[in-house]
Amino acid sequence: MHHFKPCFIEATTIDDCWFQLLTKTYNNGRSYIKSSGSRQGMKMYAFDFVSCFIHYPHTRPLAPIMPEGIPPVTTDEKIEQYFVDYLMNNKLSKNEHYRYSTWINGSRIEDYNKPHNVCHTDQLSAIINHFQIHGYGNDHCYLTVCNPDSILGYNIEYMYCNKCDKYYARTKDNKCKECGTELILDEALRPTSPCLRGLDFRIVDGYLTTNVIFRANDLWAWPENIGGITMLNEYISEHLDGVEPGPISYSCKSLHCPEDMFGVLELRIGK
Repeated sequence: MHHFKPCFIEATTIDDCWFQLLTKTYNNGRSYIKSSGSRQGMKMYAFDFVSCFIHYPHTRPLAPIMPEGIPPVTTDEKIEQYFVDYLMNNKLSKNEHYRYSTWINGSRIEDYNKPHNVCHTDQLSAIINHFQIHGYGNDHCYLTVCNPDSILGYNIEYMYCNKCDKYYARTKDNKCKECGTELILDEALRPTSPCLRGLDFRIVDGYLTTNVIFRANDLWAWPENIGGITMLNEYISEHLDGVEPGPISYSCKSLHCPEDMFGVLELRIGK
């Protein structure tokens, strides 16, 4: 008999859902050591699988309310900035490989020469137009985030040996194959694959519901991510006659808390 522990949460607000997630991570989180990617070598506490349903995510403040003495995980101002800059503004900065807006609004022409971020379709406009033209009784409006070949980006050379002046893909021991020097991670070159993978929109009884799918997600980024997507739900609703912002559902196979934040988690849930 296997020992997997899936988690299912029904919540009222973003604040309520996040507190339940923190509590269940403390009680049921599986620990493992990150073998590659960001925070390599650090212990993580993660769900085997988690899904959530938030009935009233639009309740203000969007940001979780933290007890006195614990720094805020985010603010409504930061959530709005995340929505405007990362979900809606598709202009990449110099070292950015993508933003979620790359796929939500389509890539800009000047960004087409960057790997793994090309999307010729403005999916957001297409979804709004589809609802406006074809009506609200359909299940067609799924917004895809990520190109399939982005997974190959993890094999691109981005570890640097300053002695040999050479770049390598990440190795098991992170040492130069020629001189044995410890390799340096060059974050400007490290390609990544988007954590958000899909936004599925449906209108039920006059409310726009959004199902959010992440391949991986940090618990401390979660409130800002979900807050921004909640504002996206509101944005779409504003363009549809007779439609109100509705619930947010969420699923992820690796929602995790890094070891260096576990003490704050314990403070927040009173442990």
